[in-house]
Amino acid sequence: MIRSRSGRLRPTDAPTIVRERDTKRLVAQTDISPTGAENFVDHDDLREQVVKLELFCLLHQPIIELNDGGWKSLNQMSDSQQCTALLSITMIERDIPLIIDQPEDVLGNQSIFLEVVSLLRDINHDHEIITATHNANIPVLGDAEQIIVMRSNGQEGFFRPYGWIDDHVTKNQTRDFLEGSEQAFRGRDDKYRQSDTVASPSLVKRFGSSTRD
Repeated sequence: MIRSRSGRLRPTDAPTIVRERDTKRLVAQTDISPTGAENFVDHDDLREQVVKLELFCLLHQPIIELNDGGWKSLNQMSDSQQCTALLSITMIERDIPLIIDQPEDVLGNQSIFLEVVSLLRDINHDHEIITATHNANIPVLGDAEQIIVMRSNGQEGFFRPYGWIDDHVTKNQTRDFLEGSEQAFRGRDDKYRQSDTVASPSLVKRFGSSTRD
């Protein structure tokens, strides 16, 4: 197998290279040696197949675009947009478990909520999805059926009793691990309320009212 460098050698280039015995181009655009290139272009059987190579039917290449104030190709998207587009495609019609490792590393919080959480809620009844995350929106607003809080001592990993967010123990562990603590969660909620920003009803319902006794 000849591997092209940076995708510069297209399958349709092979017949021209063989016909013209263009070993310099072959060496420049692939990982083949000069000797290997000479053997390639002088291969009798291969030269006889040049016409068939030119007529060979290539599979269609999918084009991925995102409508963001106009259609953008994949290489025109930001890292966040690329991940959102590819994740959206990956989550469609999956017959096997889908494992996602910390999507928040490349996606902003708004993209996590608007795209990932929305997709998770739409498909989690028909698909098995396992997600490792430090973002509270994914397990909480994504309606995770099981939340497993894990910790590590640097050598081994440990997990606590697990369940879903309506379980009292799981709710407290999730809040402490992903929100910082109940005090941190309530403190942020108070700040938003003081700024005349209405707190999310979903978060208040899941983590409890922020009204102090």
